[in-house]
This record gives sequence, C-alpha cells and structure tokens, in this order.
Amino acid sequence: MENKRKLLEEFFELEDYNLENEITEIITRFRKYNPYEVFWLINSLIMDNTRYVFENRDKRVSPKLVNRLFYLYKKNSVIKNNTKIKNRSNELKWLRKKFVKIVNYYCMEQFNQKEEQEDIHMSLRNFHSQNFINYHFDYPNTSWFQYLRALEINSKVIDTIFIKDNLTTLEIEKGLLICILYDFIYQACRKNILNDLLYEKEKYKFESFLTSFSVQQFSKVLRRFGIKEKEFINRFFPILRNENEVTLSYPTDKYYREEFSLGICHKDRIFFPRSNFILDEFWNYILEHEEMKGGKGKRGRKDDFVEEYTIMLLKDFFGKESVYNNLYDENGDEQDIIVLYGEYTLCFECKSEVLKEPFRDSNKSDTRMKQNFDRVIQKAYIQGWRVKNNINNKNSKYYNSDKKYSRKIILDLCEQDHTKVLKICITINNYLNLSNRVNKYLEFKDDDKDYPWVVDIFSLEHIFNKVRAINRDEKYFINYVQDRIKSYLGVQALGAEELECFGYYLRYGKFNNALDGWFMTNLGNGYTTFVLDYIPSPEINLMQLYFLELASITEQD
Repeated sequence: MENKRKLLEEFFELEDYNLENEITEIITRFRKYNPYEVFWLINSLIMDNTRYVFENRDKRVSPKLVNRLFYLYKKNSVIKNNTKIKNRSNELKWLRKKFVKIVNYYCMEQFNQKEEQEDIHMSLRNFHSQNFINYHFDYPNTSWFQYLRALEINSKVIDTIFIKDNLTTLEIEKGLLICILYDFIYQACRKNILNDLLYEKEKYKFESFLTSFSVQQFSKVLRRFGIKEKEFINRFFPILRNENEVTLSYPTDKYYREEFSLGICHKDRIFFPRSNFILDEFWNYILEHEEMKGGKGKRGRKDDFVEEYTIMLLKDFFGKESVYNNLYDENGDEQDIIVLYGEYTLCFECKSEVLKEPFRDSNKSDTRMKQNFDRVIQKAYIQGWRVKNNINNKNSKYYNSDKKYSRKIILDLCEQDHTKVLKICITINNYLNLSNRVNKYLEFKDDDKDYPWVVDIFSLEHIFNKVRAINRDEKYFINYVQDRIKSYLGVQALGAEELECFGYYLRYGKFNNALDGWFMTNLGNGYTTFVLDYIPSPEINLMQLYFLELASITEQD
C-alpha cells in the first residue's frame, strides 16, 4: 500500500501535499481581493468549462468543485478589501492548478485504499473510490428543462416550502431561468430595449459573459416577468458579510443542507455561479426537504413524483393502452407499473430514496451503500422477480386494490402471451456504481441470474427521447435493455452514467456479452455526447414560452 501511495503521489505531483493548507491558502488569497474580483475568477472558470467542453482538457475543472468554492468563499468573505487582480490570466491559471490538485488529491486518497472483493472480479475494482469521486465532483446530465418540469410537477409542495418567503413555484422557475439565460436573453431580444436593463456590461464582461448583475436592473427584469423582485432577491441572494475568521470546510461538504441560496448580493450587484448546475443544487435541496418526505410508514411526495413522472414517460413512449399501474397481485403485494409489448412484460419499480453520500473510508462506505442498495435496487429486483414467478405459477392476476373482497381485476398475464420478463428499477437520482455495477450487491432469487436494469428517471427520459430522435421504436429500447443487462460484468462507465453506456450502444450497436467476466470495457464520458446531441420538443416549447413572454414584455416599452 505504501508503494502504491508513493507512486500516486509522484504521478499527481502531490508529495507532502496537505488539503487543509491548500484550501486555507485559496481562501486567504481570496480574502485579500475585492469580492468582484473573486466572483469574476470563479465565473470565468465556469465559462472555460463551457468553452472547452470538447477540447483542451487543461482548461477544464470539476464544475461541482467550482460551485463548492463559491459557497466556501461566501462563508469566509471579506468585504472591506479593494485589491484588484494584477494579472487575471495568471490568476486563472493559478486557481485552475489548485482545483486540479484538489481533485487529484481525493483521487489519490480513494484509489490508495484496498477494497474488499476487488480481487474477486474485475468489475468490482475501485468500486467505492470511483463512487466517491463521481458523487462529489461530477454533476448528472440532467437538462434544465427536466429540472424545471420536475419543479412544476411538485409545485404544491414547493409553494408550501417557500410560503414564508411569499414566493410561488412559477416565480422561482422564471427567476432561475432568467439567472441562467441572462446573456442569451440579451442576445435574443431587441437590444435597443434591453440595453438599459443590462448596463455596465462592458465593465464586467468576460468575452460577452456577465459575471455579475446590477440589482436595480435585475429587479426590473424580474418585475417584468411578474416576479416579486424584493422577495426573490432577499431569499436567494443574501447580502455578503464580513467574516473576521476563516471557517475551514471541505469541497465535499453539502452546503445546501444549510439555508439554500443561489448566490449573494454585494454593493448593489448580484453574484452567483453562472451555470445551469445550480438547478441540480436547488433540486437536491427540494428532494431532501422535510415537505417532500413521508412520515413513518406513509408515502411522501417524492414517492408520488417518481411514479407520476415514470408513468408519463412510459405512456408517451409505449402508448397508454400498454401501461398498467398501481397493481396488486393475489397476495396483495404491490406492483408499481407493468408495460406489455409483444412477448415482453416489463416490470417497472419506482424508488424515491435519494442515493446516500458515500463515505471517504471504503469499508464504512461499503456498509452504507449495501444498505442503500438493499432498500432500493434489491427490493425492486424482488418485486420484478415476483411477477416472473407468478407467471410461471399461473397465478398472475393483478387488481386495483389489496383489499380481497372489494378489489377488481385489471390484468391477467396468464391470458397474455408476454412470457419474457424484464425487471427495471427507476431511481429518483443517479445511483452511480450501485446501478452501474449491479453485481456488487445483488442477491439472486433463482438460478436464472437475471439482472435488473437500473436507471434514474431523467436518464430514462433522455434515452426515450433519443430513441425517437433516431426514428427507432420500442423494440430497439428493449433490445438495449437486454444487451445492457448482459454487459454488467464486462462494461462499466467511469462516470457511472447510464447515458455513457447508451451512447456506446448507439455508436457500435451492441455490447460484447460479458457475463463470463473474462474482460472489462471502461467507457469514458465522451459517449454521452452521442445521446445528448438533440433538442427534445419539450425543451423547445419551454424556451419558446419564456422568450415569447419576454418579447411581449419588451414590446410594451
């Protein structure tokens, strides 16, 4: 182990590296600058990530780490200093190098650990280390229109959460979109009208990218969209404070467990990380809020949301007549959704439990991940296996209730010719290696050893949209699921994203059958681009809705 660590230290150039000292150095340096300069640095890194997404890896850093540093600085800010950065280009290089070292340090610490079972099978190597790195430094490939639609579907709960702030879900949706697309709005609409809304653009621009907004003009934009501007700014952009002492925290800390904010307000200007990843942070804040959770033994709003969203996707893809939901078998056991297509019975089980945070220690993380897996994926597998077992035992009638004397039959699979059963687990967020390497914890119920397919709800939507975009049908999707299940022991996505696997399948049309486990194919995140190179109609419609509203507003001036 010592030799392994030494090699990693040399490879990453981390001899005598100390994470606490590194973070302290960054924060101490930031505290010397005018806050405007600090936020320019952070947002410039974000812009570089966008500009160089497909090239120049040296100019890209972890977007999640950038966001974390924003909130770390907020907790340690000094507002009385007016020092400016002398050489912005050099300062960006310095900060980028620091960020790369922080991520490399965590990689070194994680990959230096000896994991149990990693010598048993190639697919189990670095299971927890990759899980930790992906969880803390990568965002999912969820699009902004998916987040906004999820917020809209949960509007009643979100209205309740923000009732004390006198804000509605619709106001929050519009406000978030305005923040993210501020520059796009400027380019898309009549410049002579919007020019007065975006004054000081030249002073604060970085290649046409606004790193801050004027409170006065931002308020005017919010007001024109029917948003209570004072309430919105006060809730999501608290005033930057002067912190006398440095409070050390880590990039892996979840800041949104505190009172959530998008950014800060300082000297009549608004600052926040300029990326749509703030939607992910906000969505996670909502998911972990008490209003979304059910009481003991009771369903919560999260449970209903996953089922509603999944049913919506399935009916749109397979047709309403093929989708059955809220089912109970002869014994009163619940089945979330059954889809019939050709000779196939697709059993969808929807799980609302958010993936738990992996621990740094792989042994402690193993215990937590196993418990999380059992409550979600193992349970979904058993529910799907039960359908298969019921069909084999000619006992496959499904009802609308678990009350034996008042229930009505909805579906009898014995009368159908759907003999092939696929077990599919839909999770509320990406389950990373728990879904990417199902074989780690799964306990089979029979000798057939049929794996379930596990995918998060937003990735499922991307896959459906892409299948339609390339003019393929339901059979293509089913073929993918079958091939993916057979690939678990030999294909793994380094970013633990199902879209990487689907992108590979789109590119090559197949996986090598790897259930014998003789070789391993590792997929990089570049394959995701084969999936996300489309703009689905819901996103186009949403963009048109907001920009038509903006156009109608500006026409009144």
